[in-house]
Amino acid sequence: MSTTCIRASVTAGALTMAVALVGCSATEPESGANTATLTGSTTNCQPLPQPTIKADTPTIAILGIEGAMLASYDQDIQLIVDAAKATGSRIIVNGVSEGADAPGLLSNVVLEGEGNNDLARTTNINCKAARVAEAIETLEQGESATTPNVFDALDALAGNLSHNPSEEPVDVVLLTPLVALGGGIDLSDPETLSDPVAAINTLAAAGLIPSCEDWRIYGVSPTTGLSDVMAARLKKFWIRYAQKCGGTLVAWEDHLATFPATSPIAAADTSQIEVEQTGEGVTATLGSDVLFAADSATLLNSASPALGELLELIDQYASKIVITGHINPTVTLTDTGTGLSLQRATVVKDWLVVHGVDRNRISVIGRGATEPVYADPTTDAEKAANRRVVTVIQTGG
Repeated sequence: MSTTCIRASVTAGALTMAVALVGCSATEPESGANTATLTGSTTNCQPLPQPTIKADTPTIAILGIEGAMLASYDQDIQLIVDAAKATGSRIIVNGVSEGADAPGLLSNVVLEGEGNNDLARTTNINCKAARVAEAIETLEQGESATTPNVFDALDALAGNLSHNPSEEPVDVVLLTPLVALGGGIDLSDPETLSDPVAAINTLAAAGLIPSCEDWRIYGVSPTTGLSDVMAARLKKFWIRYAQKCGGTLVAWEDHLATFPATSPIAAADTSQIEVEQTGEGVTATLGSDVLFAADSATLLNSASPALGELLELIDQYASKIVITGHINPTVTLTDTGTGLSLQRATVVKDWLVVHGVDRNRISVIGRGATEPVYADPTTDAEKAANRRVVTVIQTGG
């Protein structure tokens, strides 16, 4: 690596990181070099050796989208760098591109000053911060990615960290829209987001669910240009993705408010199921109209999001499950448990089994019209309330 003369401040795009160095020659940089106006004295930043990673060294990985769009994340990058300096963290910078060939390990430094005195340590840490700035600028100057392949970028990062000697959690900051294309799935497609389990299974079949144990994953400006409904579904996908690979989604916001974060984010409040804690356990109620057409036990194409929410709830427990179907009172009340209500409960059970729930955990009941919410319904809302499928997760004694 050639020796680089770093000025008193280093600019990558709009990002400026202060660098106070001493003793460099006053040679002017070439046009377009990653430097700002020379102020004060400077020094040569010697080539940096491979970082020394200890068991207690925090790791921060920035996965940044290639192209000019990355400049919109400058304030987030500055927050991350400041936190890394305060904690002596290792910073890796990798790219997110259209394909699987994004640049990797553009930065791989520990922002901890090394040297025999304060001046040497300050010079050392600021040279390392300059490497981060240079890495960001390299990505900004790359070809813009309109459909970023985040899945391959995450897989590449897992390879970078496969022999990480640190025992600390890894903060993975995704500075890219998360409407990702890759691994056989397209997250801009509403059909894909309606069944996140199937999408994740497709990624797993393509080998794109790496181990991300102890990763804290940050989504920054992840839903640019999406409707509220699509944004909520995308968020649910990434929560489930993080759970599948062993990590936790800890941020989902336009820009980082704090860094680092440790608590899992709450799911978007777009639920189509009513959930309450009862003496029996956790009870989830789905209106039959959400799942089935009138007088039918065939699932609607639009039923997947609601069933996906039920699956997410069930996956939090390992106990027995009872699914009960109910229909609206009729004049004859002929359906007492062997007709439509039982068929609907069975269809819900079968869907859950296909999506990974142990069949032996689930029993089904058809109550017909014997337990209506409204015994004498007169409005459409009252009739709809009676048509329901109730799932009880038996968490009680």
